[in-house]
Amino acid sequence: MNKSAKEMFEELGYTLEVNNKKKLRYRNFENDNLSLIEIYKKDKVVWFGNADIHYEIEITFEEFEALKKQIEELGWNE
Repeated sequence: MNKSAKEMFEELGYTLEVNNKKKLRYRNFENDNLSLIEIYKKDKVVWFGNADIHYEIEITFEEFEALKKQIEELGWNE
């Protein structure tokens, strides 16, 4: 069974907080540390991180796979 990106993120402990045509935000409180992944599209480029405060984030392979799946589901890879 193929899992949706939302299901993949939920398995990693993330909750979908924002879901609109331009941005999605997943949040995870794990070990009292906040993990925030925002996925947004601007000028035909897909970004992930934080839309307001640009910074580098480290992601796991599983988070990377969920990000790829989310971008595919949104049709942003076309």
